[in-house]
Amino acid sequence: MSEIGLRALFAVTSLSHVMVILYTLWRMTKRQAVAEDGKSSFQPLNAGRTSSLQTVEGSQPDPIEGTRESGATKGPAADP
Repeated sequence: MSEIGLRALFAVTSLSHVMVILYTLWRMTKRQAVAEDGKSSFQPLNAGRTSSLQTVEGSQPDPIEGTRESGATKGPAADP
């Protein structure tokens, strides 16, 4: 970094942004916009109905009885 200088970092970053903008503008000229009758309304995914592996595992009952909340009260220490 000291050989090239700190200004080179900003120059390279600016150049890459300009290149992305120019590519975007060029790409927009290569295809016509989609007609209104070809468009459909956005259908978002219902986040309340989807679940991940962690939420599925956490919602399942524990297969070994006494290892969760009930396990803290059972055993020799809990007996009077």
